[in-house]
Amino acid sequence: GEKDVDAARRLGLTATTSGSATAALPPDVATQLRYAARLFIVPDNDKSGREGAQRVAQTLANYFPDVRIVELPVSPEHGDLSDYLAQGHSRADLEQLAEKACNWHTG
Repeated sequence: GEKDVDAARRLGLTATTSGSATAALPPDVATQLRYAARLFIVPDNDKSGREGAQRVAQTLANYFPDVRIVELPVSPEHGDLSDYLAQGHSRADLEQLAEKACNWHTG
């Protein structure tokens, strides 16, 4: 959601949201992100977040060669990027998780 976008931007990252795990991506999202070399999807720590991340990855994989889903080791259930950062994790921690995430195309 928007609070996670704000948290990512405070870290100096480019970020956007679909609004919720069940929301559709904006139709022009590929155009908006056209200069990205890699895209990272950071879902909430719950079933709907993980399922939504898969749908987003499937859509974006049509436009980008490197799409990754970053699973955060965050609690509680429904935890998100904001919770992860509030637990004391840094941008460097997030970047390490992102680098370890598999490319959605290749698994």
